[in-house]
Amino acid sequence: QPIEVKSGAAGRLKSLHQLLKESPSVNDAIVLSSAQFGEMPEQRLRFIPIYFAGAIVGDIAGSRFGRHNRMCRDDLSLCP
Repeated sequence: QPIEVKSGAAGRLKSLHQLLKESPSVNDAIVLSSAQFGEMPEQRLRFIPIYFAGAIVGDIAGSRFGRHNRMCRDDLSLCP
């Protein structure tokens, strides 16, 4: 799952859009930025605040935070 980190709010994401266009097998991508949680399903993007980056690593490792991240990913109302 591709991840792009932006220093401010998510911008144009040109390279990420290109990757998703050329790789239809990639389900979605994550954008870490100062923006709030959000999704753009039609563009296959999930926006996650940069302060939540540790939970993404936890998700890969299967930690306690990873389980919370999966719940958050499935229902944005569960996100902090």
